[in-house]
Amino acid sequence: MDYLHCIPTLQALADDKDITDYLASIKFIITCNPSYIYRNGLVTKLSDLEEHKDLVIDLLKKRVKTIYVSSNNLPMSLVVKVLHNFSGNKKQIFDFKAWESIPTIINTFNSPIESEKREFISQVIYIIQTLNENMLSTVSIIKPLFQYTSIHLSKDEIYRFSNEYCKLLPIIFYNLSQPTVFEEYFGKIEVCKWCINYLIEWKEHPISLVGMINYLLAAQPTILQSNLTTIFNHLLATSLDKRFLVKENCILALTNLIRFYPNSISKSMKSKLLQHLVTEEKILSINYNAPYISNLYFELLIIDPEFTMDNFDMILKKHKESHNMDTSVCILNRLICYPIIFSALTQSKHFNKYHQKINWIANCSGSNRIYLMEYLMKFSVDGKQLLSMLPMVKKGIDKNSSQNQMMGFYLNAFEYIKCALKSRPNQNQVKILNEMYNDLLELFVISFDFKTGISFYNNSNLTPESILPYLLDRKDKITTFFTKLTQIDSIISFIKFLIDSLNEIQQYGGYSFILELLDSMKGSVLYFTEVVLAIKNSLNLDDYIQNYYINNDVIINSKLIMDTLPYITNNVDQYIKKFIEKYSKTPLNLKEFNQNLHLIISKTMILEDHHISDILMYLVRLIIKKESQLKLESEEDIKILLLYLKFITKNSFNGDIEFKSEVTKYYQSLRKSNQRQWDCIIIEEYIESLYFLNDKISNDVSKRLSRVNDVVPQLPQILHYKIIKYIFQQKSTHFMFGNNKNLLNIGLASNSFFQIVCNLFNNYQYNRIRRIYNVSCGKWSFFSKGIYHLSYLDLETFKITEAENVFYQLKSLEIEDSQIHYQLHRDMVNLVNLSLGITLSSAAMNNLIDHCHCLETLTFQKNLIDNNLTAVNSVVTKLLNSKNKETLQQIKITSGFFFSKRNCDELKSLLQNLKNFELETYGRFKPELQLILSSPNHGLISPEFLPSYCNILFIRNASHLHLINPKFFTTKLEKVKTDLEIPNTDTQNLQLLQFLLSLQTQPLKIISPDKQLIKDYYKQVMALKS
Repeated sequence: MDYLHCIPTLQALADDKDITDYLASIKFIITCNPSYIYRNGLVTKLSDLEEHKDLVIDLLKKRVKTIYVSSNNLPMSLVVKVLHNFSGNKKQIFDFKAWESIPTIINTFNSPIESEKREFISQVIYIIQTLNENMLSTVSIIKPLFQYTSIHLSKDEIYRFSNEYCKLLPIIFYNLSQPTVFEEYFGKIEVCKWCINYLIEWKEHPISLVGMINYLLAAQPTILQSNLTTIFNHLLATSLDKRFLVKENCILALTNLIRFYPNSISKSMKSKLLQHLVTEEKILSINYNAPYISNLYFELLIIDPEFTMDNFDMILKKHKESHNMDTSVCILNRLICYPIIFSALTQSKHFNKYHQKINWIANCSGSNRIYLMEYLMKFSVDGKQLLSMLPMVKKGIDKNSSQNQMMGFYLNAFEYIKCALKSRPNQNQVKILNEMYNDLLELFVISFDFKTGISFYNNSNLTPESILPYLLDRKDKITTFFTKLTQIDSIISFIKFLIDSLNEIQQYGGYSFILELLDSMKGSVLYFTEVVLAIKNSLNLDDYIQNYYINNDVIINSKLIMDTLPYITNNVDQYIKKFIEKYSKTPLNLKEFNQNLHLIISKTMILEDHHISDILMYLVRLIIKKESQLKLESEEDIKILLLYLKFITKNSFNGDIEFKSEVTKYYQSLRKSNQRQWDCIIIEEYIESLYFLNDKISNDVSKRLSRVNDVVPQLPQILHYKIIKYIFQQKSTHFMFGNNKNLLNIGLASNSFFQIVCNLFNNYQYNRIRRIYNVSCGKWSFFSKGIYHLSYLDLETFKITEAENVFYQLKSLEIEDSQIHYQLHRDMVNLVNLSLGITLSSAAMNNLIDHCHCLETLTFQKNLIDNNLTAVNSVVTKLLNSKNKETLQQIKITSGFFFSKRNCDELKSLLQNLKNFELETYGRFKPELQLILSSPNHGLISPEFLPSYCNILFIRNASHLHLINPKFFTTKLEKVKTDLEIPNTDTQNLQLLQFLLSLQTQPLKIISPDKQLIKDYYKQVMALKS
């Protein structure tokens, strides 16, 4: 998109001119680069065009970077106005991209006037409501609105605007769940009043309303209780909604109300709900698969046993008539086994009648009897009846069905096995019962081990916590269960359960039994350590940890030692030595090892200096006696070793004559160069304990100390100024160009420094202007003296009133791959450096060169291929015959050689023109040509037209060398850069390599499967060098 070409159109908009003639151009700008309109603050100008409302709508549908948007160039009122036009059109609202910029508009709005604040907030809330109604997320707008509220509004203003904020409440519950911010602004009581008003009217989204119910249950249950019937009826009616989330939320809310207000739900409401569940929801139907509804049914019947018994005939009848007996009987079993209901049932004067009906349901099928097993076992005294159920129970365990999971079948199966074993089973039945027990135990392990992954339970009635109590009656059950666990979290949970059940396992040894289980894990040190640390706060394991790590031959790593170190209270130094002994056998350089050692020592506060010295002496001994695999690979490693010696106390070092002797022998065994390295580090670090190694060290240290008191003179202020000026004026320095803040901070330090920075922008290249926009060139701008270099795209950052002036005063211009439509009408009087992209048309290039009269350098940016060679040749020809011929010093061209005849002819013509011009200027003109040899098409390259200034040749694949005329390599090239990939080693390639070898000034980088070829080649290179 050509910014300069668009300036007349943008200026017409800014000046409120008749835009009839510019209409097509405006639409083009909106389509291709709407940021031009935002950058120049022309959005409101566009919105004022009543006859062309579609223009601003099209603009706001376009996505732009938020850095171009603010409350100044895109007022919130305009967004609201456009949204009004979209009323009811969901697709248009979805395509409306301006809402993505609303957070930025909020963050940049800062009016101090209260009426404007109120209007602004109302507009934002209207936008949030509109987007929310059309199922678009508004969280990204709500949060900035609250931030704005906290920063820019007083408490009084917030309270006065409460009517506006109140409209947000349903959206807050829909998106953010809790109105924490609202409580801070308006207080919990006020928020609760708003919630109850919304609930009574019941006009908002059901999920929001359910959120309000849950909020009130926790915050203000009394206010909800007084309106319970109304809300109950609303929920019941809405629960018929076919949208799953709406239905589920309503049912869950009804369940919560029943649990929270068991005595406030009238019998008529209960009856209505019961009929709703069995008739409308059809929870006993064949397609039923919604546990949250059966939970509501269950909660409804258990809160009032009297109500349940009054309706028990109807309840049994519905279960008896069910078309999905498996589900129906599972739910019935759960209900009648619930303690309160079971008690009411057995005490009922109609118990025998009810019991007969339940038995009748159980006898309908073997599966029914299994699903009612928990209830039947409470009354069964007939062992034969229990044992007759054995095949079905076993089948149920093997089947692992969802109904089994719902009814807690597996827990009941444990009870069944106990009862059946007491009912005198025969030998075959005993075998089956034992198999069932093992299968159950395996399932329990899987369930417990993978409680967040593979699991055979889906219902909260069957959890790992409900499984564990069934294991406590036998020690072998506990041990077997524990040894089968594989997940570390499960192992930790199980150990913690045993700790909580110490009284129950006291018969197996209690604390000692837990330690036995821990001992069984010692084969896996990492697992063992993680478990021990996890249960450390529950059991006193200090002695156990210490004895394990110090007295056992285990491999421990740095993380493990750092985790356990805080729990070691005695012999800490021995513990760390143990770590060093084991860990130093790992092949590491000393730097890596030292990082871990430093962390370990810093972890403990109880080590004395003599302990640390003892540890370091132990480590140094291991290294110098080569009893470890620690490597001294770099000077830094050697420095670390010597610093260990520095931190050994004098008493420890001098008191251990044997250690001192070992250090001396090691030093003397080193090469002279390594000894000198030691000497330098000892001197630099003032390691006094090692001065004895070499008398020269002491002399050098003395000389250094004598210079400590030398005084550095203070530089006068004027020198600071000159130094900074010098630094900034050096093209080689990165201080100016590497950091925006360095430049700007120094430029603002004083008027003198400001002038320096202005001169810098006018004389040197600076590449970060594109990061800002609406740049001014006024008196106090860093660009007030002009700009040396710009990319053509950077002109977009300048105001429309200044962009053209900036363009025409440039000294260096880079035009990238953008197409230029702008026609120059003034001369580029300062332009000396021009860099062109390869996609520019010949007409655009020619127009540009016609207005340049003092070019010194012309660069073509990318590899020239096919049609571009023609365009480049045309431009170069024109340039060499223009006014620029007096000043032109260099043309840089990078050409990719594609061996077509057309390319060769074009390149030959281009090179001939450059050669002729070089002769005309008597050497002042120095072209630079890079030839890149890549995938060829056909033909041979002849060297006749190759000029001497073609000084760089890249050859990418040696398999193409045979296509080149060998005379090509006899050309005197100043420098050849080659990376060769050789897929084969035929005779031609080897011959051509010899040609290259005779010209090459540095070895080639060769990739080849033929290792002997590479070896022979480098031998020849070394021979040539010698």
